[in-house]
Amino acid sequence: MINIFYKYCLEKFVLPSLNLTTFELQLVGPPENIQQAKEKYKLISEILKLKSLAGIPFSVGTKSPVQEKQQSNKIDKNS
Repeated sequence: MINIFYKYCLEKFVLPSLNLTTFELQLVGPPENIQQAKEKYKLISEILKLKSLAGIPFSVGTKSPVQEKQQSNKIDKNS
């Protein structure tokens, strides 16, 4: 998910910089775009929280073992 945020920032001409001492993220760029990047960061953070609570994998396009079993059951029933 960090790659998605980083790519979004670059598209908005915002440079994200991580301070490794304080672990704070500093955003440099046009003020309006910085605000949009902050909103995007909050949205991504909320998605990650919800996924971790629901036990959903973080990778895009992957299926959990339960989803794979449900998919195979659908195939078996139709055979």
